[in-house]
Amino acid sequence: MSLDQLSDDAILEILSHLTTARDVANVSRACRALHRTVHQGGGWRSFVRHRFATYAVSEPRDGRWDELAAALTAQSRSWDRKSLLPVAYTHAQSPQSNFFAGQHSRRLHHPFSPALDAARVWNDSFELVVWGAGEDIVGRFRPLASSGSDRRRSNGGGGGGGGGNSGEGDAWFCFEGRRNGYSPAKGDVTAIKLIEPGGKLGMLIGRASGELHLISAERGNASNVVETFRLPEPPSHVKAATWEAAAYVDVCPNQTSIVAGNRATINIFPLRSSSMSEAIPLETFSLDSHTFHGSDDRSLFIHSAKALTNDTIACALGGDPVPLRWLQATPTGLVPKVVDKSDRLLRNLSRSVKTTIRALEVIPTAGLSAGQSGSGNLLLTAWDDGTVRLLDTRTPSPYDMIYRDLFQPEETTSSLLTWGAHHFVAGSNEYPHLKTFDFRWPEHHAEYRYTDALPCSPSPPFPAPPDADWSLPLPHRRPRPDLVHSRCNHAENTVCTFHRLAREDDYHPNACLILQPSSSSNRSSSTSSRRSLPSRIHSLAKSSNAADAFYVGLPGAVAEMRLVAEGESHVGPLVGKAASRRGWQAETAQFAFLETGTGMLPPLEDGYPGLGIYTFSPLLVQQWGGRPWTPPEGARWHRWDRRFWSPDHF
Repeated sequence: MSLDQLSDDAILEILSHLTTARDVANVSRACRALHRTVHQGGGWRSFVRHRFATYAVSEPRDGRWDELAAALTAQSRSWDRKSLLPVAYTHAQSPQSNFFAGQHSRRLHHPFSPALDAARVWNDSFELVVWGAGEDIVGRFRPLASSGSDRRRSNGGGGGGGGGNSGEGDAWFCFEGRRNGYSPAKGDVTAIKLIEPGGKLGMLIGRASGELHLISAERGNASNVVETFRLPEPPSHVKAATWEAAAYVDVCPNQTSIVAGNRATINIFPLRSSSMSEAIPLETFSLDSHTFHGSDDRSLFIHSAKALTNDTIACALGGDPVPLRWLQATPTGLVPKVVDKSDRLLRNLSRSVKTTIRALEVIPTAGLSAGQSGSGNLLLTAWDDGTVRLLDTRTPSPYDMIYRDLFQPEETTSSLLTWGAHHFVAGSNEYPHLKTFDFRWPEHHAEYRYTDALPCSPSPPFPAPPDADWSLPLPHRRPRPDLVHSRCNHAENTVCTFHRLAREDDYHPNACLILQPSSSSNRSSSTSSRRSLPSRIHSLAKSSNAADAFYVGLPGAVAEMRLVAEGESHVGPLVGKAASRRGWQAETAQFAFLETGTGMLPPLEDGYPGLGIYTFSPLLVQQWGGRPWTPPEGARWHRWDRRFWSPDHF
């Protein structure tokens, strides 16, 4: 019996065991029957569901699961090879802004701290990113490519599903706060959330004054306030102005409730899709509010709140022995909820800092699902002791994971962003650093890895990562090949040296990305008058798990971190032209990185997580700036993007 004579169910079962998109594509080319099964009978769908099982992504437009597979596999390759390209957007009135170093010209008293959000809108036709620039609201619509082939041509052969990155079709807008009576500082945007109830696009905008508005983004009604949500005043004994600001806003998965508040109260509001069409703004009061109190009955500072499910809210507090709390939304109001987690996981690992959680990120655990649906049982929390903790709210297990940058173990995190259970990014609260962490287990062969599609080799990937005792191999010499394991033999269940080691944690280590201005910015900065300010990552956002870019809020700027094709190092002129129409400028920036090991802290025998910190100095990897040279044939097994190759690696 030939393969095309098998039933569709049998073929789909076979396809689910293929590890690379190349293998699935080759099966589809065998005959017309298999081509129909792969493209129309669910073959690509089966591949995506099995290889990216923890990704919650929307159903692809026109059922093009092959395009979604191309986007996700390209994105995964870019992450592993560190093929990222930062594009910084700054206001044209401050062209000398050195955003990554927290410096700026004397014309600006203080750079704005952008709150931002991104989403795919209008049936996945556009990607929308929006941020607060002081009292102004700035945004950009980017049309998504209609086909995977168009997308790959538009960005030079790579990318992960964000559409044409050339800038053609980009539409910017700016809602100026001064025209609506907002002044700098007091009227600054402090929280943003994009919503689309009933298919009508809106923006939830919170400000430093404590105001929270729903603003329409629909054609013909854009920029109009359609609903006002009243946040309770902070307690009378609180005098700091920061307590009054609308600090966070989130939407429950069913899109019927809003979770929002200032630094003292958490509130839940109804979300009505009908309000998007109102000519006169509605005024809405919270269904219920809740304030957390410390041992001395003082109000606790609330850093963040996220809706895990439609009725469960996770709350991040500051300066309290129990900084992680849960609230249950019931018919009678918000009620504190007990989640049976081990106290050992909620202890502070450093005695030098208070127990504070600054950021939360929910990981949907329902697998592939439409839109934002899915149960939120996995929660990432960023602690001031330098750890990021993964908690499973369904179990009392003390063995939930703890991650840490082993090079800078106590550097605090301000924001989190996750891509399923594959990897996540943590934004530094102290420097322009992005910490990347890998979730994937070496033994879990269902998760996609681009190295599975590379040819067999008796040698491991290179350059070699730091070894077990954190000594760096200098120079980068390739070890002698293991000729006994030069090829994979599936009949004998043996694997070549390259494919075996490529799955090990040591060969896809976590990294610290250090954002840098372009070289031209560095030259111009020496001739301008500047003063230095502390720099940090204010916020992180992405439009979709399948997007080929995510966004970073920096002092006075927003960086678009593009997941690009191999070696891509610049953006097209249309990107800057579209931005300039609204008074902004686009600049290609750079980054260097440090590989910091696995960073997953194993628990000790009594269940208390060990620090696992080593004293070492990882190698700073920067773009090769030496004389041109021709890499050898074996360059295909290099672990990094070709921009970071240097002759001593070979």
